[in-house]
Amino acid sequence: MKQAGTGSSYEVTVLVITYHPAWEKLRQTLISAMLQKDVRCQIVIADDGSDENHRDRILSLFREYAFTEYTLVLNDHNQGTVANYLSGLRAAEGEYTKGISPGDFFSGPFVLREWLNDLKSQKTEWSF
Repeated sequence: MKQAGTGSSYEVTVLVITYHPAWEKLRQTLISAMLQKDVRCQIVIADDGSDENHRDRILSLFREYAFTEYTLVLNDHNQGTVANYLSGLRAAEGEYTKGISPGDFFSGPFVLREWLNDLKSQKTEWSF
C-alpha cells in the first residue's frame, strides 16, 4: 500500500497485479472490488506481458457493471513482478493503493471503507 499526494479524486486505488491470470479468479476479484461501497475507488490492472491478458473480457465486465474508474496497464513483455507492480503504481491515482492478485477478494462491500477508516484513525501510511 502506498500513500500518494493529497488532492486525489480517489480515496483508494485497487491495484490488481496479473501474469497469466485465470479468468474466473480475475473476474471474481474485479467484481469484489467494483462492489465496494462508501469509497471513491479506482481499479488499475497491471499485467506483466501475459499471452492472454483477458483485455476484452475485462472491458466487457466493466461495461456490464457500468464501472468506468479503471486503467489497464498491459505490458507487452514480462518484466518481472516488481517492475510490473511499479508500472501499475504509476497509473494509480488514489490517496492509498491496495495491491491484490487474481483470486484475492474483498469479503464484503465495506472492506475498503473499514480499511481506510482504520488507516486514518491510526494515522499510518502503511498496512499489510
